Amino acid sequence: MIAQWSNAFAAAVFCAAAATCGAQTYFDLWFEAPESVSAGDTFTVEVWAGASGLFVNDGLNISLFHSLLMSVEVSGDLDSLASISPATIHTNFALNTGAPTENWLVDVMAFNLLDFGFDPDNPMHLFSFDVSTTTMGRGTLTFNAHPSSTGPDMLWWFVQPPTGDSFYIGSADDASVLTANPFAVRVIPAPAGVAILALGGVASLRRRRSFQSGSLRAISR
Repeated sequence: MIAQWSNAFAAAVFCAAAATCGAQTYFDLWFEAPESVSAGDTFTVEVWAGASGLFVNDGLNISLFHSLLMSVEVSGDLDSLASISPATIHTNFALNTGAPTENWLVDVMAFNLLDFGFDPDNPMHLFSFDVSTTTMGRGTLTFNAHPSSTGPDMLWWFVQPPTGDSFYIGSADDASVLTANPFAVRVIPAPAGVAILALGGVASLRRRRSFQSGSLRAISR
């Protein structure tokens, strides 16, 4: 699978290569999508990641984003969620486009491989997927990234030093910090839905007035 150093060996190399043992590699993971959509709409959610810190684009090593393995959960007002599509992978090698399972997109896996003409971008657009909302939906859908069932790492960075063997830095390594930011999309009732809600309110008001009027007539008798 994805080669990794042991935590002890990685920590020793980090301390030798950095000015202090506190030097770290920072991973950022975030979503981009519309802030609001109309009920019944289908919209696209993009997943992005970036890295900084030790060994990352330092001019001394060949370094680049290598791979991802993660799941995406949709939480919030799930009555507004109709479906999730498999992922469209934007790196150069897709291994698994993910399995849409209720409010999850499970185990998206992809690589950015040297042998396939790697993409040097940092940050990088990793993948995207479509979300369809229900016609009567309303409220908020929140997107969260989670590790897969196979381990805690979600992102890996590849480093090839001028001399010696290449290695990988995982987002869950002891000397790594991962910030994964959720994103919320507000689902606004469509005009037809608003009209139905309004008519329901008018009908309820008429029923109350009719009941009150009947009660007053009964009392007057």
